[in-house]
Amino acid sequence: MGQSKSPQQIEPIECGIDGSIRHHGISSIFKNMCPLIVIFLQFSITSMFMWMLCEGIHLNSILTVSVFRHHFKTYYFYILGWIVPFCITFSWSVVMFVKERGRKCWANYNYLKYYWIIDGPRYAVMIINFIFLLNIIRVLLVKIKEGSEKQIRDEKHRRGSMNTKFVKKAVKAAIFLLPLLGITHMLETFISPDDKSILLFALYCSVTYFLVTFQGFFCSLLYCFLNTE
Repeated sequence: MGQSKSPQQIEPIECGIDGSIRHHGISSIFKNMCPLIVIFLQFSITSMFMWMLCEGIHLNSILTVSVFRHHFKTYYFYILGWIVPFCITFSWSVVMFVKERGRKCWANYNYLKYYWIIDGPRYAVMIINFIFLLNIIRVLLVKIKEGSEKQIRDEKHRRGSMNTKFVKKAVKAAIFLLPLLGITHMLETFISPDDKSILLFALYCSVTYFLVTFQGFFCSLLYCFLNTE
């Protein structure tokens, strides 16, 4: 019969790219390519955040500041969506090459203090988009209320049902805007419960990575394939 492992011998549970690197030997197979893959991954994620910021700016300007609608140049979005992420990722990669040259495939790079070079701007984008979301919801509530005033005056006895529809429309708009503006990424700001129960850790990994991974699919489904416009 096999002997059971002591608590000191039990390996910690992991989720994400670090677990794959550690258990499957990715860094030994692609020793020179591994940092480049990490750099490309971080550039893609940062670019996604910046494009979500572009969308937040676009939606906010259309609903609240219509004067910008015809004067906001498209190339500003290209600069914000591609050039800014490149500069941020390049700065971080230079620091990593200089400070962490001996680190195997930059394992656990997201726990280093240098990671704030690229993580800080992402948090800033989430905060800005959250402010945009609150402002957009406020404007939508005003517009919905103004559009419903005539019907409320004509049908006072249906005021209760109108209020219900009013709330439902606002909630529906908020839910549809959440994945597009990246608020779901706020789940990643919480500390991973790896020191808690296995079920809690598994639930955290499943919910967080499902929402983040399929964000592009949900956005394309809601705003392209199911959009009658």
